[in-house]
Amino acid sequence: MTIQQLTVFLAVCEDLNYTRAAARVFISRQAVRQNISELEQELSGHLFHNDRNRLSLTAKGRLLRDKAEPIVRDFRELKRIMNADIRIERPLRLGIS
Repeated sequence: MTIQQLTVFLAVCEDLNYTRAAARVFISRQAVRQNISELEQELSGHLFHNDRNRLSLTAKGRLLRDKAEPIVRDFRELKRIMNADIRIERPLRLGIS
């Protein structure tokens, strides 16, 4: 289980839609499904019910959501604190061709 998988899982929990969750975390819908599938395999159970393309959390999914939210929040805060002293002398410019 990775922070990335938990982040994707929480995005699906919020949207209850794979496509919108994919847009939220900037990955493909297929990658979202793969992350959820890997979590379900690792945790030996389904995290979502899918009834006619309507997602809802299972009991295991609700438990994971409740435990994952503070972990992901704390991880983001740790990254913010650790990167707070990074100062960029010049603007960072990126180019895409």
